[in-house]
Amino acid sequence: MLDDDTLAILLNFHEDVQEAYYESVKYLKTHWNITKRLMDHLTVFNIALRLVPLPILKSYAWYLPTVLLAEYELKSSLDLCLQGFYRHAFFALRSMLELISVYVAYGDSRDASNLQKFIDWLNSSIDTPSLGELRKAINKIKYFQKFDAKFDILAYFLDDHILIV
Repeated sequence: MLDDDTLAILLNFHEDVQEAYYESVKYLKTHWNITKRLMDHLTVFNIALRLVPLPILKSYAWYLPTVLLAEYELKSSLDLCLQGFYRHAFFALRSMLELISVYVAYGDSRDASNLQKFIDWLNSSIDTPSLGELRKAINKIKYFQKFDAKFDILAYFLDDHILIV
């Protein structure tokens, strides 16, 4: 059972979080350029996830949780921002980027060794690959090479500074 002082501290903290959330939503309602930009990024993320080819396996059991978890991490980061928990929002974004990067790098079922690395990673049998390993694996994908030649996305999204929190 909580004593009165502890309960008062918890309730006050909760009220502060609710106030931060209310003020954040109020700000976004009056600054449509920021709201539109956030919505554009969410839309692009959702479209991009659907462009990543489904693996050719008897079971998609490991694919769906990875994609859903990445989407959940993105939405969580936005919610954490609205509540004023900016540092934790960056943690969630990093987790989302890691999930997507490892999936794209190793989720191709046509390459048995990469697919096994991905499944081992999902099962926590191996550590998360380094940023350099992910860059190399992603850059070996033929269609990604064509895409990257035009948009230079690998340099932008997998730059070392983006993963440091």
